[in-house]
Amino acid sequence: MDMDDSEYIRQIEEERLEKDHFFKFSWQSPLPPHEKERFEGLNYFSVDPSFRLVLELQEYATKEAIEIQDSSNGIGHYLRWGKLSFQLNGRPGELHVYKAHPSDPS
Repeated sequence: MDMDDSEYIRQIEEERLEKDHFFKFSWQSPLPPHEKERFEGLNYFSVDPSFRLVLELQEYATKEAIEIQDSSNGIGHYLRWGKLSFQLNGRPGELHVYKAHPSDPS
């Protein structure tokens, strides 16, 4: 997907508005009703297109099965699928990619 910086910024800002709307109005919002009434949106950093990265997944030949505890103390079953390597502001970085295990009932 090839888009210029202004389109990228517009897209991120639109997604932020959708998230704020979800927090304020959805029955699935993580906010309790008394907080939803006065909620005016999350505080965001300005969108910086220099942090936009298009990366190629380096898929692992062997997918290791792992368990990860979620925020509600449940356990999810995942496969360690691959990684994304990058340079940002002259520093190397790496993000690991996980995929839901096919046998995970959730």
